[in-house]
Amino acid sequence: MPRRPYECPRCGYTIDKKSSMSNHLFRMKSQCPASASDIVLTQEIKEHILVNRIYKTKDDVKIMNQTIHNYNTMNNFIGNMDAVEKITRLALYNHVDMNSFDDTCEQTYEHVVERMADDSFDLRVCKPDFMEIVNRLTSARDNTRDRKLKLENLNCIYDTKKKRLRVYDGTWDDHLDNNGLEFIANTIVDRYLEAYEIYIIRKLYGGVVLSGAEANEIRACLKDYYKFIACFDIKPYAASKILLSTSGTGTRTSTGTDNNTDDFDEATRLEICNKLGDLYEQTNGDITKAYLKDVRKQMLDIIKANTHTNMTELDKGIIGIVNVQDDFKRLLFSDTAAA
Repeated sequence: MPRRPYECPRCGYTIDKKSSMSNHLFRMKSQCPASASDIVLTQEIKEHILVNRIYKTKDDVKIMNQTIHNYNTMNNFIGNMDAVEKITRLALYNHVDMNSFDDTCEQTYEHVVERMADDSFDLRVCKPDFMEIVNRLTSARDNTRDRKLKLENLNCIYDTKKKRLRVYDGTWDDHLDNNGLEFIANTIVDRYLEAYEIYIIRKLYGGVVLSGAEANEIRACLKDYYKFIACFDIKPYAASKILLSTSGTGTRTSTGTDNNTDDFDEATRLEICNKLGDLYEQTNGDITKAYLKDVRKQMLDIIKANTHTNMTELDKGIIGIVNVQDDFKRLLFSDTAAA
């Protein structure tokens, strides 16, 4: 790390070379102009500069210390504020309408669900990474190159003080770790992954002739999905809901997309329920406690890491606004802010 240059407190002249600063201080016929401060460069001050590179008057030191104190006080105050309060008050000040976690999930994967519905989804390329889904939804970032924080999507955080997952779903709800993770997993299934399961069922039972390798690949995808949802006690679509459709009447997923399973006759529906229900139960039975614990830990660690990154950036932004906007400072520090 480069050292600070020598600085003349009287005129503000700076230089890296000590000999040059010595020439400036001792060999000038008259004192330099008092453009920085009207200080008299005594022998003691000149020697101090050559040893310490800078010289601060007592008033300068006092102002600097007070500035540091005020900044640290403000930083500590904001850092110790309730996380939800910070998000709520900043959203209120910026006239931002918060998205629920459910809305964010639906909006993020709406295009993918539509592609699966019209069979333009390439399973080999677009096979979902479940932890990446959690990361994407809790990072609260946009899709630009800069990956800017979107305040309206900062709706799922881990509060280290309360040791709770806090999720915005129209209101902020606090969850114990496992309950919160189950809520998040259920939301992802409702808004995205159930459509993915339906897509796989159509591939397996839709009448398209598949090679043995293709069929095995699709079944492996389904088994991976069942393995994920089994960690959160979520039942698969194929085990029950598919029988709710009858020939000529279609059901719709929670995203509003036709599930396209109403084309199956009753015998095919029963076959699907039996085979895939058995696959789910077998997959569920093979899951060890260690595996289940690891999956939940991975999810929680992702949320914690994203929360830390997001709240650090949010705090810096709040401090920047507080320093220039008195109305925001009053709102931030008020005891009663509109929720």
